[in-house]
Amino acid sequence: MSAPIPTPNQSSDLSVKDTCRELQVSPSTVWRWLSSGELTGYSNGRVTRIDRASIDAFKARNRIQPKDASDAA
Repeated sequence: MSAPIPTPNQSSDLSVKDTCRELQVSPSTVWRWLSSGELTGYSNGRVTRIDRASIDAFKARNRIQPKDASDAA
């Protein structure tokens, strides 16, 4: 089953360049994450936009959890 087609929302979706700035990674990393499905987006001709919800979900999945104080001992 294929993933649902994202609905464009120009006000909150980001360009590849803006996504790079926000996540502090290179464009090739963003393109790799798009290819692997880590991020979702859409293209309209030469313009590619990454879904804001996809970026937020990516951040949540990759959030570093603080170690529990009892684990440190």
